[in-house]
Amino acid sequence: MLKAGKPLQAARTLAPVMEHAKGHLPAALTFARSLMLIGQHAQSAAVFAQVARLAPGHAAAATEQAAVLARLGRLDEALEAVRRARRAKPWFGPAVFQKADLLADLNRGPEAVELLDSYEEHAPETERTKLNEARACAARARLIPEHIKPEAIIDDLLAFAGNEKVPSGLRCVISARASGALDLLGRYDEAFELQKQAKQLRNLPWDPAEHTERVQASIQAWSSASSLLHEGEPDDGTGLVFIVGMPRSGSSLLEQMLSRHPLIKALGERNEITRAAQTIQQAKPGVIPFITDPSRLTPELQKELSQTVIESYEADREPGIELLTDKQPFNFAQLPLLARLLPGCRVIHTRRDPRDTCLSYYMQWMLGAHGQANTIEDLALFCRDYFALMNAWQNLPSPGSRPDMLEVNYEDLVSDPEPVLRGLCAFLGIEFEEAMLDHTSGGRITNTASRDQVRSALYTSRIARWKNYEKHLGPVFEHLGDFIQD
Repeated sequence: MLKAGKPLQAARTLAPVMEHAKGHLPAALTFARSLMLIGQHAQSAAVFAQVARLAPGHAAAATEQAAVLARLGRLDEALEAVRRARRAKPWFGPAVFQKADLLADLNRGPEAVELLDSYEEHAPETERTKLNEARACAARARLIPEHIKPEAIIDDLLAFAGNEKVPSGLRCVISARASGALDLLGRYDEAFELQKQAKQLRNLPWDPAEHTERVQASIQAWSSASSLLHEGEPDDGTGLVFIVGMPRSGSSLLEQMLSRHPLIKALGERNEITRAAQTIQQAKPGVIPFITDPSRLTPELQKELSQTVIESYEADREPGIELLTDKQPFNFAQLPLLARLLPGCRVIHTRRDPRDTCLSYYMQWMLGAHGQANTIEDLALFCRDYFALMNAWQNLPSPGSRPDMLEVNYEDLVSDPEPVLRGLCAFLGIEFEEAMLDHTSGGRITNTASRDQVRSALYTSRIARWKNYEKHLGPVFEHLGDFIQD
């Protein structure tokens, strides 16, 4: 099943027997890989740990374990897994390239360049395959533009992106990174076409009409009288702050700034709320869960989920910390649920020009299931539905049916951050700290698609970037015209 491209079926088949197969390497390895491919990274990491105990010298398994750990933000553990792989096979290509990516994530770009140069100099002929050449090129592209100039690598990137013999998964990554290099070189039409190729090669499932129906059903359900709060005693959520909005709307930058405050701990993108929503009303893989029947949240379930969510967040609280932030952007679908489970929590809604938001989302390579970004048409419709949700939630009474919420404009944040941050601090009930203006300090590592940008000084060059791609953005103007404010 796994080899046939059916990881979900493979995982479901193996799950019932894994308790009895802990010492069986083929079963454990297949189960770990299946879980990785369906996005169950925490469970996959646990099974890969079993594999490591069974076969510590299995270089491929250790490399895959490193990839899963990296997805979870456990970068130091991922590096250790890569070291284990390289102890078994020093120049094992996938391990070398995985390590280069990890070094880039850790802002250790010069070490990544040195590693790739060393690979090209010392790797044995058995590792110098065309496939590994393509992987090495993709790894180098990850280091553009800080450590490798785009013009030095663009020809190789384009050659591999156009080579149909390169496996489609790798080819779509190379196409996306080639698109980024072309953008930096000002070759915008070519950049857009390469990104389109990457999306077509990946071909993630997505049904825009079904998504719109689920959005409208959720709005209707939560807006009706039947969605009023049940009687119960949910735990207090006053110490939690949720940063929501469209991906690529500035939430990572804002979180990084907030993390510089001594009373705030940033938790990154968490999935507690998504899991709670799935418990209430199951959604199929790859789509955002929506509650369309709030009556399923009985008082008993409300209390149980509230305690579970609070305990999960509180496990990461440290002495002296007053506020914990969760910047899972898709929590925008769950604001009424937050009011039920975590009364007193607060929401920061990041908003950006939808033309730039949609373009940036489309052009950014995302590791997870982002089928809504398959095409500009799909993305414009998704963004329209997001605005419909946020407008509906804004009309709900606060704090009973939705949390208190503050909107932050991305353009204001990067142009003149201090007034924005002072307003945020007042909203959160804390004093402004000058350190928040120095978001590049502190050494915090982010594990999102914006990880490179949040390490950079503030810049306004990405405002109105859409003008470079205007002729490709017809659906954005068609579907989002009411939300565009020049």
